[in-house]
Amino acid sequence: MGLLDSALGLLGSIMDGGCNWRCDGCNSLMNTQPGFTTESGVWTCSECGTLNDVSENNIIPEEGSKGYVFEKEYEDGTTEKIRFTKTREVHDFDGKNGKASIWSKR
Repeated sequence: MGLLDSALGLLGSIMDGGCNWRCDGCNSLMNTQPGFTTESGVWTCSECGTLNDVSENNIIPEEGSKGYVFEKEYEDGTTEKIRFTKTREVHDFDGKNGKASIWSKR
């Protein structure tokens, strides 16, 4: 089974460009959606129907900041992190009341 698992892992990384792709509309992980591929440069999310850019131009580097370009901690302990995709600005919040994300089109 080890060789089969390795082959399937390699095939998966070829089909998804070696990235975890999240939908710009609903934030679902698209890599696990049936038939997912980055071959055409676009993918329609099977969860919400949003057409997503899955090309090399929309890859956010993960070195150091994990794609975040701004981080702030508020007095109540809540943290805010901002990241950008090609089409969206995303604000991720993590605090004592839980996690939330909001986004706006760029």
